[in-house]
Amino acid sequence: MEYYYRFTNYEKMALCAFGCPDKEQTIDNLKLAALIAVQEETRAKLERLANRLKDVMVFTANYKHDFYLCVHEMEQGMIQEALDYQAATGDLENGWPWKNYGMAQLVNAFCNEDYYPTMNRLSILSSIAVMPAFGSILTAVMITVSSIYEEMPEEYESYLKRCREIVRRGELRKKKGKDKYRQYVWQTPSVMPEWK
Repeated sequence: MEYYYRFTNYEKMALCAFGCPDKEQTIDNLKLAALIAVQEETRAKLERLANRLKDVMVFTANYKHDFYLCVHEMEQGMIQEALDYQAATGDLENGWPWKNYGMAQLVNAFCNEDYYPTMNRLSILSSIAVMPAFGSILTAVMITVSSIYEEMPEEYESYLKRCREIVRRGELRKKKGKDKYRQYVWQTPSVMPEWK
């Protein structure tokens, strides 16, 4: 359990997204996700986490405990984030204030201008996705990407650029502090097609 607390927040999110109670399967899932990532930074982070898990001698029972602890912590964090958002804005309709930003991050990390390989990558991700919240965001991205490409293919590249710009601005806000970053995430414009 001591090792768990050394994970960064990004690593905990990756563990929730692609991990499972089986340590070896988690390592394989992380390596697969790293292999298909189009963004170099994402690839490097996922590979680093897979290697850390592989290099550390952790008993199966300890790993399972840490995995479930991580999932519980991330789920509680999402619930708290939703409550904080609702208290700060008075918007009781939105229980997913991070969804638009999460979709933009996913597009930024795993999508590129080649539509069919992009859909293959997203399909592979859906086969190894564990956390229900991540799965729902992934499904929304798959539906959005396919809808844009099939109905208005000329808008596909501008959609990718919009998502990349959202993430780039978010990273700049993150450097300015947690509050500025959180406000930005809450106010992220919809990444669903504007023409829908």
